[in-house]
Amino acid sequence: MGAPVGRTGHTAVWTGNEMIIWGGYNRETQSWLNTGGRYKPSTNSWTPTNVADAPIARYEHTAVWTGSEMIVWGGLALGSDFLLHATNTGARYDPVTDTWKP
Repeated sequence: MGAPVGRTGHTAVWTGNEMIIWGGYNRETQSWLNTGGRYKPSTNSWTPTNVADAPIARYEHTAVWTGSEMIVWGGLALGSDFLLHATNTGARYDPVTDTWKP
């Protein structure tokens, strides 16, 4: 219950006590996503990630866990010309404060 919408091409990282997923593409709605969620197995619960200051929607990007933050980088994003472009942008997500930093 409360899981993010279905997606493909997203990333997932393990923090040691929860899984964070972010980004991707929803085939059903044909939408690019800049949303995510945090799944905590100990409570079998989902919490959405904050979208304020989140990177632009993308899929097939990379994410790593640093020990305190998830770093999202690259991937394919929909450009203003409605074509897919490789992006060289990203951001850091802090699950403790639920905030994004460029």
